[in-house]
Amino acid sequence: MKSGRMKDNFQDTVFWFLPYDIRRFLFRIRHPQSYKKRQTVRTKPNKKAQSLKSFDDYKCLFVHIPKCAGISVMKSLFGDRTGSHLIIRDFQLVYNRHEFERYFKFTFIRNPWDRLVSAFFFLKQGGFGKRDRTWMDENLSTYADFDAFVRDWVTPENIYSYIHFVPQHKFLRSKGNKPIVDFIGRYENLEEDFRYIQNKIGINAELKHLNITRCREDDYMKYYTEETKQIVADVYAEDIRIFRYTFDQKTGVRR
Repeated sequence: MKSGRMKDNFQDTVFWFLPYDIRRFLFRIRHPQSYKKRQTVRTKPNKKAQSLKSFDDYKCLFVHIPKCAGISVMKSLFGDRTGSHLIIRDFQLVYNRHEFERYFKFTFIRNPWDRLVSAFFFLKQGGFGKRDRTWMDENLSTYADFDAFVRDWVTPENIYSYIHFVPQHKFLRSKGNKPIVDFIGRYENLEEDFRYIQNKIGINAELKHLNITRCREDDYMKYYTEETKQIVADVYAEDIRIFRYTFDQKTGVRR
């Protein structure tokens, strides 16, 4: 996906300020094939083995923000890849207003400095498949290390060129900057917040630790200088402000 098209998905437009039912109706009329595909995955998996059936079964919606332990959470709870990286706006086009308001909506977030380290090394080691590897080869292969990557690549424009770098609050808002989920779990409190969610939706499950990025040190702080720390603070300022993160808020479990 091109940077401009991806960024458009997260921008406020007149469309997103329309009433909920009107937005969904217009989407259905203007994009019937896309609407049909979104409804189909509520009952059966698509070609990527992604399905939304579990969300209807348990009356919940999980917003999977990249590099926030989402694979571990959704496979532990539902046993499959539910919803991929759909943002909250996508869910509003799939579910009617009554369903959206009634379903328990949750997500996990992560310290922006740590998340950036995780995303960089995840892609450097090949990511999940061909698309990740191709993007890495075209965009990250010239950077010898994380320091060079932050100094030369991390800008307000570039972070929208791939979903792993999009600010976290963008996944959680329909209009304005206020997240519209019912519960925000923190990667730094993963075990406890996972237990709360499983009790809330009525699933007895053990948290599996999957998709571990192995080619990095545990302590993300070791990768930063004062210069690169400030670059991330500036570029991800809204995430840091909204979720009240500080640089030295360390993770408890490496993902």
